Amino acid sequence: MSVKQYKGASLDECIKMACSELNISQDSLKYTIVEEKKTLLKKYVVISVDMNDEKDGKVSVKNGVVIVKDPEEGGKPAIISAGKGVYLKVNGVNVNGKVEVYAKDEISCSFDQSESQRFIDVKVAENKLECKIFVRYVPMKKYKLIDSPESNILVLRREVGEEVMPPKFTLDEVKAELQKLGVVYGIQENEIRNYLENGGEEGVVAAKGEPAVDDTEDVIKYKFDIEDKSIKYDDSNYDNIDYRDAKVIACVKKGDVLAERIPGTEGKDGKDIYGRVIKKKNFRKKFLRVGNGCKIVNDNTVVSEIDGRPYVKSNIISVKEMYEVPGDVNIKTGNIKFIGDVKIYGAVTEGMTIESGGIVEIMKNVENSNVSAVGDIIIKGNILGSNISAGGDDVIALKRIDDLESFINHMTSLMEAVAQLKKFNLLGYSKEDGEIIKHLLETKYKFMNKICLNIIKDFMCDDIDSDDRIITLIRQRLVGMAPLAIKNYGVLNELIQAAKAKIAELKDNLALPVNVNISYCQDSTVKSSGDIIFTGKGEYISNITAYRKIIFTMPNSVVRGGELYAGEEIRCKNVGSPRGVATKIAVGEKGHIWIAVAYQNTKLSVGGREMILDSPSRSIHAYQDSKGDLVVDKLKL
Repeated sequence: MSVKQYKGASLDECIKMACSELNISQDSLKYTIVEEKKTLLKKYVVISVDMNDEKDGKVSVKNGVVIVKDPEEGGKPAIISAGKGVYLKVNGVNVNGKVEVYAKDEISCSFDQSESQRFIDVKVAENKLECKIFVRYVPMKKYKLIDSPESNILVLRREVGEEVMPPKFTLDEVKAELQKLGVVYGIQENEIRNYLENGGEEGVVAAKGEPAVDDTEDVIKYKFDIEDKSIKYDDSNYDNIDYRDAKVIACVKKGDVLAERIPGTEGKDGKDIYGRVIKKKNFRKKFLRVGNGCKIVNDNTVVSEIDGRPYVKSNIISVKEMYEVPGDVNIKTGNIKFIGDVKIYGAVTEGMTIESGGIVEIMKNVENSNVSAVGDIIIKGNILGSNISAGGDDVIALKRIDDLESFINHMTSLMEAVAQLKKFNLLGYSKEDGEIIKHLLETKYKFMNKICLNIIKDFMCDDIDSDDRIITLIRQRLVGMAPLAIKNYGVLNELIQAAKAKIAELKDNLALPVNVNISYCQDSTVKSSGDIIFTGKGEYISNITAYRKIIFTMPNSVVRGGELYAGEEIRCKNVGSPRGVATKIAVGEKGHIWIAVAYQNTKLSVGGREMILDSPSRSIHAYQDSKGDLVVDKLKL
């Protein structure tokens, strides 16, 4: 009997060490605890293992062959069992579990075998212009028995004896796989071949399409600032801007180059890896267009023919001269009507009229007069009993756009109402669509008649005899008894589309919004297609209309009496008076009103929804919420 000792941190550790070395199971291990120590500093266990009795039979594995020695007289035969993945046969009989064996027994083992495998993954880019392939090989594993020393109890275990790799993919196989997926264009044969030979974890780009090359758009390069006449404001810090600074008007001399056209380049169509054509983006050619005061030279250059101010409207480049008045505009000078800019160093006296096709700048007061301009208006003095209008035809066009947009909203609502009445049969099955429409126009939508008349009246501004489509449709569908002829309410959508088309046409012809910059006005009317900026003490009993913003910049400026309307926002300091003078502040549906201090009898209106203050308030902010309700945030004064 031989003995072997094993030392470990625990009994389990000792047992595992013995079983691993002797290649026997825990059930077959015979051991005795020789020593065990447990202290704060040391902890270990020593076991003594009884080795095989010399009389017992023995079994071993050498070079993958099971060798059995029979027991001597009085000894026990050797015992074997199959480990994981090993299939044991003794004398042709499958064995599960332990079995006693002798030298005469025929012992054979077999193993699980896995076939070699190979995989190819194809990943296509979202834009379909590239795909990558990744190949992976899994070898076939051939197993054999692990050699083991002699023991009377032995678990037969396996190990990998050989790995057999599958054949590598060929270029033709990869191309066939790509073709199955429809990838037929831009195959990168050299790159694929190199990847298949050398491998790599990053894969390889197997096919590349050709992206479309878009046409390069013609560029018209202006040699002057085309937005020179638009005043830029810092919306976050109005109080720190000095709006009283004089505005410099850009001018050119005769012979100056105003613009150049840089021709674009023609692109080409592309093709994706599936062989489909990718169309390039085409750009229309841009052409130089000139008006008064300039000419085209060498097809691609615009040159000024006069001294003056260059400007662009509807993509037409022109040059306007400036008219200057060194003193007052009065009976002696006469009224001024000029195609270009006008600058007046004095005042505009009672009863005078100024009409400008560009910018108007007046250094002193305007009294009981009319001032209109297509461009900006800057008045440094006071305005008394006068009419001021900036934006020219754009002011009218913006009103027409407002009327048409209101028409679209109400027509959409009318169609929804007809649909609801038909769905729930609220007027009876016998009612035709035309009768339902006429009923709604006479009841819930009475105001539509006024809107239609406003649109017809607006179109009197056009200097053409032809009937516009929207006017024709209004007369055919909505006026008088016309609705009764409607068979299906869906035809009302034609009016909505015609209105949208007219809005697009009007917007295409709009110039850049222009602004009015003034100090103080009283008993006057001021209109602008852009912003109106008050740089002085404010306004008194006047009608002020801006299609973007109205801003009062001075901390002590006042708004006392009259009506103010802006499409986007109004910012005031002091509104109304302690005695409650009636004052109206109004903005569009998406507009905002900010007031530092306002007194009772001040009417606030946002998108037609109104509220009148009944007590002095401060820090006022009025707007419509997401539901279209008027919200007025304020604090008591």
